[in-house]
Amino acid sequence: MTEEKARHYAKVLAQSIGITFYVVRSREGRFLAVQIPSEDCEILAQVAPPSSAHNTGHCGYEEAKHCLQLAQQTSSDQRRQS
Repeated sequence: MTEEKARHYAKVLAQSIGITFYVVRSREGRFLAVQIPSEDCEILAQVAPPSSAHNTGHCGYEEAKHCLQLAQQTSSDQRRQS
């Protein structure tokens, strides 16, 4: 996943779910959007939800679900390649 795509996923998920996500670079060089960064990764950005995450109307449940599925699939694919 590119850094840009990881940032997009983090933003959509933070807005939709209402919790903070981090954009990180793993030890292997992968870019990921995560809730809890591990100690061996580099934190590139912290994406906090808006103060009223559920009332913003920017992102819907389906978009967040889609982003989460894509992020999980990308992570799974990259682990298989290692």
